[in-house]
Amino acid sequence: MQFIPIISESVALLAAILFCGQKNIFKYFIPFLVYTLLNESVAFYMGYIMRTKNYFLYTIYVPISFCFYSFIISAKVINIKLVKFVRATTYFCFPFFLWNILFIQGFNSFNTYSNTLVSLVLILFSLIYLFDYLNYSQEKSNPITEPMFWIVAGLLFFYFGGMILNILYNYSVQQEFKINEKKMYSFVFAFLNILLYGCLSIAFYLCCKRTKYIY
Repeated sequence: MQFIPIISESVALLAAILFCGQKNIFKYFIPFLVYTLLNESVAFYMGYIMRTKNYFLYTIYVPISFCFYSFIISAKVINIKLVKFVRATTYFCFPFFLWNILFIQGFNSFNTYSNTLVSLVLILFSLIYLFDYLNYSQEKSNPITEPMFWIVAGLLFFYFGGMILNILYNYSVQQEFKINEKKMYSFVFAFLNILLYGCLSIAFYLCCKRTKYIY
């Protein structure tokens, strides 16, 4: 179960390397997925081999991944007002991340508040993209043939599930459900990883089939 995120991320990285063109904005997924895979590998080593806390890795990773996905979405949204909204909202979230690290949950703990905020905002951004695509895009093709459709689909699956998981995690800790807490989190997180990186892999594959998708 613990290897599933690493395997899923490796498949997505391979797909990005094989299918994302150099002129395509999705090329930025390659260094991002390299970082994601390294982060997950180090977290696995620390957590399951060394038996030490690895929460600080995700404390750093969550804001970076949030910024990256926000950048991708804002680059694909057409309506200028929506683009400005996405970018402004992204900037305004960072003071909360910092406040949570310094004064609430700490650097070396599981930052469920930041994770929940990221989930809510990226769900909103994904819905904004879909609204923008349906109302402002000049494309009239089937949405499922669009690489970006699969990006936001993966984000919706992952972050909606992640938000519910964070809420349940907080509740389980408060109620001291020690026996099934980690097993539940690991199982659901592994499933969400398969959904996210599976959708990303599909998007990268579609990207190479659409030569006009070069911005």
